[in-house]
Formats: sequence, structure tokens, C-alpha cells
Amino acid sequence: MEAPFRQATARMRLLPTQEQGIAPADYRRLQYLYGEALEELNLRVSNLQREQQLLMGRALIHHIQTRMKTYSSICEKLARKGYAVSIECAQDHLYDIAGMRIVCPTVEDVYDMGEALRALPGIDVVRERDYIRAPKENGYRSLHVVLSVPVCTVEGARRVPVEVQVRTLAMDVWASLEHDLCYKRETACAPRTRREMQGLSRRMAEVDARLSALRHEVERS
Repeated sequence: MEAPFRQATARMRLLPTQEQGIAPADYRRLQYLYGEALEELNLRVSNLQREQQLLMGRALIHHIQTRMKTYSSICEKLARKGYAVSIECAQDHLYDIAGMRIVCPTVEDVYDMGEALRALPGIDVVRERDYIRAPKENGYRSLHVVLSVPVCTVEGARRVPVEVQVRTLAMDVWASLEHDLCYKRETACAPRTRREMQGLSRRMAEVDARLSALRHEVERS
């Protein structure tokens, strides 16, 4: 466990904005706290999925994925945004330390799922960004909802943010490819590749629109 901390810290010394760093013990505490919030939300959403299946005869959710931001990713994001690399800044300024991805069959299901998340008792919406109606420049589409999830600790109740990305299957395929082809590459994404991905995003949106139309046709028949 210590090796990744040493490697990441060595990389961080090259960045002038990073002077404090995050102690391994603090990161483990962060992992526990945000992991508890993610587990609580996952339980709530899984219960919601079963309830939808029972009442509607189908679930709005195709599948769910969860992830925790790594030590190095937290440090790099704080530095990139110009914040001090500390546990306090991570908790104050990063809303995606804990993340959940909910993949739905259609765009209507995505928005219905967004409403269901907002209605979860005891959980508050911190912020929401709709990248479906207003896609990012690179073509990324998804509904982002940051939820404040209650977590019980020996020090008392805490509110922990969890970023939920709700998207269709088509959006998820596109985002996974873009992540591999552009986002995680050390070199800048080639202009031609970027244009191709933007075009694919538009075509994926057309696929989503057609799938929604087919769903309505089947339900009316």
C-alpha cells in the first residue's frame, strides 16, 4: 500500500503547487468515509432498482458501477485545479472522490432515474449538470448528479458527496472509447480523432433517439 504513495508523492514534487501532500493514514480514513457513503448509496439504488422492477415490470437501470478515486488521481486533480494538496482541500473541493455510474436503456430512463435519485429520502442534491441537453465540447453526454449521503461515524453523522453519472448504453460505449483513445493518453488527442469522436457522439445521440421512438411504438402496440 505504501509504494503507490511514495511513487505518487515523487511525481507530485515536480508540480510547484503541491507542497503539503496527503498522509497515507489520512487517505485511508478518506477511503473509509467515502467508501461508506458509496456503499450506502449503492444499497439505496439497488433497492430502488428492485422496486421499479416490481411496480413497472422493468427496471430503469441496465447496470451499476462504482469506483473510488485513487491517491494519485486525487493529488493530481488538486494540483491541476490550483489547490493545495491536502486532505482538507480534497474534502472541500472534490465532489467525485466517490463515484457511481448508472447505465439506463433510454434517455427517458436517464431522466426518470435522475428524478428518482432526487427523491431518495435523507439524501440531498448538491449540484447537477446536464451534459445530455448541453454536451461537452468533445461530445461527452451524461447526466451528473452530486448527492450528499449521510454516513454514521464514531465522531457523529457526516455528509459525504458522491458523484452519480447517469447515461444510456450508447453514451456509455462512447465514453469508454473516448476515455481509452483520448482522455487517458499522455499525448494530446489528435485533431482527426477528436473530430471523429465528436461525430460518433452525434450519431450515438441519433441511435438513442431512435431507440426511444421504438420503445414508444412497442408500448403503444
